[in-house]
Amino acid sequence: MITAGPYPADKNGNENTNASRAKPYDAVYPDADLNAIRTPVRIGNNSFANGTVVDTRVYTPITDLAPAQTSSSAASNMQHMAVVRDFALPVPAPATERLPPATPQTPGVSDPNATGVTFGIVNPNDYSGPAPDLFTSRFSYGDSQAKGTTGLAAIVSFPYTNNGLSVATYTGINGQKYTQQPVPTTLATVNQVGSVYGLVRQASSNTIYAGAFVRRHVAHGQIQHELDRIKQAVHDAKRTLREVSTRMPQAMRRVA
Repeated sequence: MITAGPYPADKNGNENTNASRAKPYDAVYPDADLNAIRTPVRIGNNSFANGTVVDTRVYTPITDLAPAQTSSSAASNMQHMAVVRDFALPVPAPATERLPPATPQTPGVSDPNATGVTFGIVNPNDYSGPAPDLFTSRFSYGDSQAKGTTGLAAIVSFPYTNNGLSVATYTGINGQKYTQQPVPTTLATVNQVGSVYGLVRQASSNTIYAGAFVRRHVAHGQIQHELDRIKQAVHDAKRTLREVSTRMPQAMRRVA
């Protein structure tokens, strides 16, 4: 790691990076290989040979950094400036090897064991049609079984051919009305599946499989309450065992 200077600086030559621009708290340190291909940072018509410290209070013209404004670096709780360095990574030459041209074949092949075929589709149901339904997930937070949350959509779908002109309104968790395009179809609600992320469709059964989105403050649908009950049962069992362990020696002393 190369930690020696020269260091990035703003247009006035100031290398310090904290909010008051008095301390060099932030840096970008490359290794020897990366340092060998360092290149000036260019923003608009400005060029910084060793990289730059971005402070909107001193940078001009500020339009180069849009949508940032002159006051952005003085925002409340702003503690550090951005440090920028550029490196010219080598681009490999394009491959010269070319595959031989494909021999034209009949698009449809009924025999899955056929040979000498450039490309064939055995079952038309294995590929998407011209206008499939698209599906995606919508995140939610908090208790998935709480009032006002249970009916929120977690997985929705909409037609591939939707032109985006259809308008629908829905009620958010805060009770406000929102408008969105296109009109979605709810496939599963938050109280059913919680928050999910990864989605995959099994064509043979026309089933969508969803992976749970595990994160703080995110509930997991109906299974979450089953897990909560299990944890409570374990807690009650531990409490009972503690009570037995404390009472048993007392009973033994009374017998003695």
